[in-house]
Amino acid sequence: MRNLQAVHHILSQHRRSVAMGLYALVSVSAFIVAHLLRFELAVPDAYVATLWKSVGLLVVARLLAFRLLNISMGRWRHVGMHDVVRLVAG
Repeated sequence: MRNLQAVHHILSQHRRSVAMGLYALVSVSAFIVAHLLRFELAVPDAYVATLWKSVGLLVVARLLAFRLLNISMGRWRHVGMHDVVRLVAG
């Protein structure tokens, strides 16, 4: 229980960074899954280098857009750790 409180305290102090990291993780995951589905779970070697270069560009573009449009703050204002635990468990 004490460890969970320590994690909660650290995450609360860095809420914006945690949200940006989660946005980046979700974006990268969705992008890679989309490529896997597009190529029926076997991305050809010719596309692998392009995929990884595109992932970097995607992360920069998404995080910049979230930051400039202030998307990261409005949604998480009323979210608590109980909600985060339920989302992760789901």
